[in-house]
Amino acid sequence: MFPIIDSAPRATNPLVTYALILINTLVFLWLCSLPADALHDVTLEYALVPLRYSDPAAARAAGLDPNDWWPIITNTFMHGGWLHLIFNM
Repeated sequence: MFPIIDSAPRATNPLVTYALILINTLVFLWLCSLPADALHDVTLEYALVPLRYSDPAAARAAGLDPNDWWPIITNTFMHGGWLHLIFNM
């Protein structure tokens, strides 16, 4: 059973949690609105592609920058579908 509510008193609302949920949802909706070619380009740029860090020469050949560490952060805002988004939130 998932805890929906608890009785622990709080001093404030969990604003950071709400902000993260909102950002994740907006990024997901933005990704859903992209055409297939643009989605592919965004995925290669911002998703965590293991080849980028495991084999730098092959990554360069595939057009990936092995020195770009932003995908380690930006991939956390990308979800593969509605269920993935809902269960993560």
